[in-house]
Amino acid sequence: MSRVRMLVGAIALALTLAASPPDACAAGDECRKACTAMGNAALVQGCDGCATGLIDDRDACVKAARNEFASCVAACPAFAGFCAITHDCVNRCRDGITSAQAVCERTFRSHFRRRCAGGRLCLVTARRARRQCIRKCPPGTAASASPAAVDRCACQPRCIVGIVGECFSDCEDRCEGDRLALAICRRGCRDAACVPLEDACTTKRDRPRSPYQRCCTACGNCQSDVDCETTTSTTATTSSTTTATATTSTTLPSCGSLGASCGSCATGICVEHCTPGVPLVCIVAGSTTNACTSDANCSGSTPVCAGVAGDPSSCELEGIGVCSSACP
Repeated sequence: MSRVRMLVGAIALALTLAASPPDACAAGDECRKACTAMGNAALVQGCDGCATGLIDDRDACVKAARNEFASCVAACPAFAGFCAITHDCVNRCRDGITSAQAVCERTFRSHFRRRCAGGRLCLVTARRARRQCIRKCPPGTAASASPAAVDRCACQPRCIVGIVGECFSDCEDRCEGDRLALAICRRGCRDAACVPLEDACTTKRDRPRSPYQRCCTACGNCQSDVDCETTTSTTATTSSTTTATATTSTTLPSCGSLGASCGSCATGICVEHCTPGVPLVCIVAGSTTNACTSDANCSGSTPVCAGVAGDPSSCELEGIGVCSSACP
């Protein structure tokens, strides 16, 4: 019964939010959350304790989907100033969570209709109540300007922008408004310039006259860490580069057209070759995520620098590819 009283209380909260004038409302997102709670409360009121366990099961299912989405996005590769591969990766993660949440909802509704007396009517009533509540919610607030642009004491963010601002701008241009991909792209910018960032935008070195330390001393917010990790890349020697190029041009199956299947390994795909002279090569799709701009950046089991399955023309469009295995 305590759960029922809690959910019934959510109805009153949601109705209060919905009935308030826009300038007195909570943020739009908070109002929508309250409306979801209102729908759950209506289910419990209409179908008693039968609804409680099913609501908990659905919440656990959705939580697992969100955790999987977070892990998926965290694994997306970051390229300084380039976004096509990252954008494709994030979109695949979105497709995954959309499908997973749809399964959670279908399972919930199916179980509700079969297990709860009057379940169909409860679902209809709850959906109507939630939608009516959402219609009265205020619109979401617009994104505010970057703190570094308006806050004179945003010392470290301003210092970081001063060093990798151009790379950040490239990310803005290429991520097509995808905020998740943009954050990953910017992480790639920071990682690629981690050494100079840690040198100029922290207090690891005593430089009291530097713009950063003057700012942070005045504002009392000196920091010793930057959100970045130093990245390293393996560069092959000239002789090994020549060998890799020669091997690529003589042993890879010919490709008919960009994006077409190829080779005898069943997973081959025709993509651009980032080394001039061999426009299309056959690689194992999705074999690796090591960024490269030519075969010289690749070695070992992934000697070919080429486009990827999700973006086979990335060499030309993005000026960057990934080290890949040849498809025999």
